[in-house]
Amino acid sequence: MGKRKKRTFTAQQKAEAVRLYKAVGNYSEVGRNLDIHPNVLRAWVKSASPHPRPHRTRAF
Repeated sequence: MGKRKKRTFTAQQKAEAVRLYKAVGNYSEVGRNLDIHPNVLRAWVKSASPHPRPHRTRAF
């Protein structure tokens, strides 16, 4: 089994994947349907967010 060639996606493809995620709400399901790793989809959703969440820090 060979290594998969790196694929590139257009901004439209990424936007459609993000839209599908927002409709379904499950990274794994959408990723499986689009043949995209869930972590790639998660990164696209995060970068598409107008207000990224601040990093939470724990109080010790």
